[in-house]
Amino acid sequence: MHRTIRTWLPCLALLAIAPAGCDEPRSMTSAEKAAAAKAKAAEPVKSKEILGKTTTDIRDTGAELSKGAVVANNQAEATKSVFAPSKQYISAIDRVAAMNIQHAVELYRAETGEYPKDYDDFMKNVIKKGQPDEIRLPKLPLYQEYSYDAPTHQLIVIEYPDRKKAGN
Repeated sequence: MHRTIRTWLPCLALLAIAPAGCDEPRSMTSAEKAAAAKAKAAEPVKSKEILGKTTTDIRDTGAELSKGAVVANNQAEATKSVFAPSKQYISAIDRVAAMNIQHAVELYRAETGEYPKDYDDFMKNVIKKGQPDEIRLPKLPLYQEYSYDAPTHQLIVIEYPDRKKAGN
């Protein structure tokens, strides 16, 4: 019985202290609220969140390359950076997305006997954007987008150097 009291006493002490906690003050003056709102508004724009998010935004490779986009090489970047774990995540999701789309394109070819004729045909019949069975892909960082290369029938990740510079 003496042992149980020694066990329960610290637990009761923690329960008594826990509600007090380390809370912030509950009352702020209007000047403090205004200053906090101003500081929050002055914060720089953050890049889009990508973990757990999906998209159906796939661009036409030819059109995007003519606008200054370049083909991304996420596999090479994944090993050369201090941010290797995040780069490896991006590299993995772009490979999985490419395999998923390649499978969907091959299924379309098996059903129809031909590959999608162009970007619009791909979006309508493979991705099926806006339909219940649409294909959703994991989001990429702000400076990268998915694109479909109709001549090779592949999903490609492209990046925009100007967006990448702005993010650093």
